[in-house]
Amino acid sequence: MKEAECRELIDRQDVETLAQLTYELAHPMGVLWSQRRPVIRDGWLDAARRRLSEMDETDMRQRSGYGEAPAGGHDGAAASAARGAAVLDAFGRHSRGLRPLSLHTLMRETEMDPAVLVRTVRRMMGQGVLAEMAATTDPSGQTAFRLLDSGHALLAGRRPQPEPRV
Repeated sequence: MKEAECRELIDRQDVETLAQLTYELAHPMGVLWSQRRPVIRDGWLDAARRRLSEMDETDMRQRSGYGEAPAGGHDGAAASAARGAAVLDAFGRHSRGLRPLSLHTLMRETEMDPAVLVRTVRRMMGQGVLAEMAATTDPSGQTAFRLLDSGHALLAGRRPQPEPRV
């Protein structure tokens, strides 16, 4: 798969994820996203697409050095690292990073804007920190994420065990 095709697929996944997340936040007890007709879903997908596009434009202005620093905290590598650390801390507070967490839980724990969280999780997946898991027991089809290895679990608050003496 070419890089452009891969990027397009990732963008589509992010749009779908953000649309579902914002829909579920707006209608916590309503009809499941997976059961909504395309006529309803299209509006949410368009809003998610616009929100992610705005975020990307802001990030590009930041990288090229023009424009004002946005209120949303998109100020480069330091903010990106801080957002990643917040996600790792959320895993640390839940079963020491050993249990998968949904986007809803991560959003509640990190208090991040949904679009920022979706992009942060995607970046962490690309870095090999998180893996996506289908939550088959959840009828909404909500995706969960897990830490990939014990090294990242340590970062999420898990304390190293002392080495046994031989």
